[in-house]
Amino acid sequence: RRQWIDFIKEHVGKIDPQRVFHKNVLSEALGLAYENFAYDTYRKTPYELDALGRTHDIVPVLLDATKNKYYSELPCSIIPIDKVGSGIIEIGTEEGFGYDFVPMYLHEARLTGGLEVETMLSEINYTLIGERVYYMSMTNAIATAGVRMTLVQQWSEYGLDENIPMPAGQSQRFIETVLNVLNVRNPETLDNNNTNNYGTRAR
Repeated sequence: RRQWIDFIKEHVGKIDPQRVFHKNVLSEALGLAYENFAYDTYRKTPYELDALGRTHDIVPVLLDATKNKYYSELPCSIIPIDKVGSGIIEIGTEEGFGYDFVPMYLHEARLTGGLEVETMLSEINYTLIGERVYYMSMTNAIATAGVRMTLVQQWSEYGLDENIPMPAGQSQRFIETVLNVLNVRNPETLDNNNTNNYGTRAR
């Protein structure tokens, strides 16, 4: 994360020496750009969203006595994405359990509550409510062992010296997204017909 901040600061300085941003401003801009980048990645190439995921091992599973439902607190803040499960890419068990975790929208979870689908032996449905993941069915063994979550986490959740996940070959697109947030334009270039060409822009 630190390297991205330093790189963008230097890159903007080369484009326009008059534009000087504080590193905190750049970090905020990078965070917003990363959120836009993640959503745009899902919209255009959803299969590449996996490359933005970070895995958290042994996430505790607790019991909500009021609702009589098992749940997990998200181990970090995630980027909201307009899909079932939002910024959750995958939930799985620790080794030794053969269960598939299937995301559901809240209204689907309400419709299936108490039905036979909740007792399926090889499938655990879950739904995200705020910062909690509620499981429609759960076993004591899995709850005791905890679960593994792969999430698209927010930029600010990464330490300054941690690597930022990025799909292969997409760094330039991310840079364009950052420049758009900062309202900084690359110098115009001329194509073979001497017409103005600003290159490809992230939208």
